[in-house]
Amino acid sequence: MRFCLFILSLVLCAGNSAAQDWSSVTESKYQASAPSLYSKIIEARTLLDTWRGNPENLEGAYSLLDEVLRQDEDFAPAYLEAARLVMNAGYISRNNYQDGSLESAQQYLTHATNLEPEYSDALVVLGFVLKQAGQLSDALSVLDRAERIGTESPWLALNKANVLREQRDFQEALNQYERVVANGVVNKTTYAEALRGVANTNIYLGKIHEANLGYQRLLEFEPESAWNWGNYASFQLFTMGDYNNAIVTAEKTLRMMDYPVGRRTLACALVVRWARQKDIAESLLQEPEDDLSRALQLYPDSQAIIAELSRSRFTRPTVEPFQNWLNQNLSN
Repeated sequence: MRFCLFILSLVLCAGNSAAQDWSSVTESKYQASAPSLYSKIIEARTLLDTWRGNPENLEGAYSLLDEVLRQDEDFAPAYLEAARLVMNAGYISRNNYQDGSLESAQQYLTHATNLEPEYSDALVVLGFVLKQAGQLSDALSVLDRAERIGTESPWLALNKANVLREQRDFQEALNQYERVVANGVVNKTTYAEALRGVANTNIYLGKIHEANLGYQRLLEFEPESAWNWGNYASFQLFTMGDYNNAIVTAEKTLRMMDYPVGRRTLACALVVRWARQKDIAESLLQEPEDDLSRALQLYPDSQAIIAELSRSRFTRPTVEPFQNWLNQNLSN
């Protein structure tokens, strides 16, 4: 199976996938038998781990993997990294990928496991790919197979948890996330993912206090992530109904990184504060409509704001007064 040039057509796209900080029987075998080739795998893996939207990292990883496979087309770890490269390069958002990305990743991983049937790390990644493709039963079957073979990868529990959550088995998903947390920081990425999973799954279980504690642990562990702060602001607003603290958190988020979803969350919180204060005679704000002006400057798409406000029982009552204000002030 030759290394597909399809990857190079994707290098300007976004995504993420993490490598390993744990031992692997299969990887150790290749490292011992061909240390020079395996060193190129490590270089490629490092480029993928440290990629933050830089196409040069993807191109560099591609070149290294292509070089390995030109020398040994049966070098199984190269196909695992090729799958990671395809997923990263083809990622758009959430479960959305460019056409052909997941299919190519699955082909590479299947070939890796054909070469090495006991390659549990490749099966763990294959389970993730199948989950992203919506093939939940197949994903769980592959992950169970990886568990039977044995692996130290924390992604096994995380990927199982993500599948179980999609299947709405929230308690078992929570158990899997907590299992990773209990094992400590084997890998920073996986530990943060587990903390994030604990917080989000507790929301599904209706355990809001536990979810809030989960977010606080995540923020303490990874305070440099604007995404974490932005997600916490959204949680404060839409799940806790705490619009004042949501404003504080969202403002902090945007100081760290200015991005559309962060601006939308802050705009929604400002609209909620306006609605709560506009009819109060002794308002804490001298000009309540200043909040609306700022909200629409931050995020001019008022219909997107309304859609967001409509999704929570805490913010839904704001929709009607906001729509009325829009009709009165922005009508042609």
